[in-house]
Amino acid sequence: MNSDIELAAEGVKRVILASAPERIEDFNDIWEKYNPQIIFTKDKKDFSIQAGPFNSILFNHKTMCKIWILGFAMQKAFNAYSSWLITAQLFRFNISDTIFNDNELIETEAEIQYLISSVLNLADLECIDDFQWPEKVPPPIGKPKDIEGSLVFDLLCMAAAYCFLHELQHVIINASDEEIEPIEEEMRCDEFARKFLLAHIEEYSTVSGYPLMAVKNKRAMSIALATVVILVFTPKKNWYGSITHPSVEKRIIALTDYLNLSENDLFWIYFSSLLLSQIRRDRIKLENLVIQNQKNFCLQLINLLNK
Repeated sequence: MNSDIELAAEGVKRVILASAPERIEDFNDIWEKYNPQIIFTKDKKDFSIQAGPFNSILFNHKTMCKIWILGFAMQKAFNAYSSWLITAQLFRFNISDTIFNDNELIETEAEIQYLISSVLNLADLECIDDFQWPEKVPPPIGKPKDIEGSLVFDLLCMAAAYCFLHELQHVIINASDEEIEPIEEEMRCDEFARKFLLAHIEEYSTVSGYPLMAVKNKRAMSIALATVVILVFTPKKNWYGSITHPSVEKRIIALTDYLNLSENDLFWIYFSSLLLSQIRRDRIKLENLVIQNQKNFCLQLINLLNK
């Protein structure tokens, strides 16, 4: 049992440090001070990455598989919608439901929705052994060798790191004597995870030689992916918030407000594509939306989801 706990802890640490290697000293200090207990639990229904009692963070294999499949579904969404968004901005035509009548896009949308449905079906199963793995998604047995699969893998690792960092902040708060309202705690956990991944990217860019904006884009996109994971697994009735959790819109706006990105940065196109996959799934009507810039359009989609 101890070896399982050590293996789970090592896996979580590796994911976080691979996502933000410039934070190794900060991370080691936090880990040593709070000694979180990482527990790999048995599969069960629903989404399960959460802080538990006695400084624990619990997760299971089935939940990680759900995130994996959703990551590949969202890449399909980005591939499907991004060119439409760029073209709509260039030629100043309106975005409405009618533009999605393209035969190729209809087929791709069906694939996206099939994968999202597969994820939700998996959430309803007690054990992953009862699940039929989608044919067009590689199994989670390592980093895919193709370029696109490799990119999705990197985004998925960072999205998982964001989720674990969020829960780590719960552990930190629980270890303190501070009294904090549940909604404020959730927002603070989001902030901790967001800043851990983004606040020191200049250091990583300098050491690694990767362009700063490329690093920022990739990490911001991974947080967008993690945010959409939350959106998909949150029952629609709770999108507007609950006694314990802020609205999905509030959490998304906290992210977009934090980012200092140009109004036509690739991030906005990526995030809009992911949001469109949910808007199309929920049959939320799109009526004559104009893309003045990609950031503005993304914010319009967030507002639509909130309605």
